[in-house]
Amino acid sequence: MLAPERVIPYSSVKGITMPPNEQLKAPIRITDTFPNLGVVNRQLYPETVSQRPSIGQYTAALEAQGHLTPAVAESIEKAKAIRESTSCVVYIAGPLTGVSGKLKERYGAVSNMLATYESVSADKPQTMFGYVPHLHGTDPVKHPDVTAQEVRDIDFLWAGVVADVHVNFLDPMAHGNAIEEGWAESRLIPTVYLNPKGNRLSRLTLGMHNAAHKIEYSNFQTEAVDENEFITGTLKGMRETTQSGLAKLRVNFDELHTWLQAFPGRDPREFHYTSFPRLANPTTRAAGLDPKKGYGMEELVETFDPQSFIVYVKNPLDTNYGKLGRIDSANDYTGLIVTMQDGSTRLYDPFIAGSSLSLWPVEPSSSKALELAMVKASELPDPE
Repeated sequence: MLAPERVIPYSSVKGITMPPNEQLKAPIRITDTFPNLGVVNRQLYPETVSQRPSIGQYTAALEAQGHLTPAVAESIEKAKAIRESTSCVVYIAGPLTGVSGKLKERYGAVSNMLATYESVSADKPQTMFGYVPHLHGTDPVKHPDVTAQEVRDIDFLWAGVVADVHVNFLDPMAHGNAIEEGWAESRLIPTVYLNPKGNRLSRLTLGMHNAAHKIEYSNFQTEAVDENEFITGTLKGMRETTQSGLAKLRVNFDELHTWLQAFPGRDPREFHYTSFPRLANPTTRAAGLDPKKGYGMEELVETFDPQSFIVYVKNPLDTNYGKLGRIDSANDYTGLIVTMQDGSTRLYDPFIAGSSLSLWPVEPSSSKALELAMVKASELPDPE
């Protein structure tokens, strides 16, 4: 195991003249332009529908069409129970027809992993539920008597009405999960792609705006995974990690779980659609500025108000992995000075900040931002 990435102490960096707690002022806040999913829908994706039908509305429509068969009705009752008890429903899409039982184990492994997260809401006992179609009534081998129409109506219920997030296995190639990805984009439901290295995807698949993460893996590893087990390397001062597909997916959902804890009651779809990578360029365009591909310390300092972000440490190799923090100062040369929720203070080198940290847009007056603002910062450690 390699040591955590290099941290440059405040006291050892030439050119820093501001104290750690001095707040920078910058002109733009993402939340001023895009405060919620509805605004994102209207201004950026008018071809989609963010307001999904309720389960009751969908049930009434199926009944009017004569499609409310016993198999569909049974799935609707299950969906009601899951929706009422779960903060975030994840639809696990992947090929079924002609696929081996070994490959299907991947879907169950994801569902089992999602079930391990602790509840984030007093009125919802489980945070995440991973719906696997072939385990819940539409497997072509186990359930051959379910008609094509019933498969469509049941899968749309879970993929387009109930789901907050999709996980989509893109190998082997199949028709069904491609259709489900189209359903997800049309409803502003983020999707995490899982794809073996070397499997070439079409440009249309890669261009879907709901593709939140694209995970490539050499080995998916359906058995239990030690999330701290990494093969690591160093390239130009930035850590790169190669993990099993399931471990990489766990890292993604760790962040979503922390986001759900920080913002109880918010629509889980906003985690992707109101994120900094998604909205940085549209926000700068709305302000009449030239957008830039990607983001770095210079863009952060010159363009955005650092106080309008909560920091999440997303690099599993970082000793602060999974913690939240606030930005105390930002400099495109020296990096970000961040105070964590436990009061520890770190300076993140600008060359690794983008790979180590996520920036969550937030109103500075929000409860979580105010909570972090009250944390007393410790002094940066001396260099070792």
